[in-house]
Amino acid sequence: MAEVLGILREVLTLTSQVGGLSADVESLTRRAEDHHERIVKLEAREDLLAQKMANVALQAVNSVTVETLNKIHEMEKRLEAFVAQASSSATQNLPRAKRQRAP
Repeated sequence: MAEVLGILREVLTLTSQVGGLSADVESLTRRAEDHHERIVKLEAREDLLAQKMANVALQAVNSVTVETLNKIHEMEKRLEAFVAQASSSATQNLPRAKRQRAP
């Protein structure tokens, strides 16, 4: 009978230890689920940040492109004005040169 009581005590002790371990496992499971949710949120945030960075980079490229095109346009205007002035000057000087050669 003493052996039966000893076995019964051991079974009760093991049962309480299993109950304690079960509570620990449930706690760890909750923590893992919380961490999983945080990881999912962080991944979504990472994707959003990557999209924002891509948009900012595209805007910067567009800005530089517009500035460059504006500078090229200004240079074209100056070149056109210079060519017009040079041809006008050459046209005005041409008759004088002919007049000087004529006599």
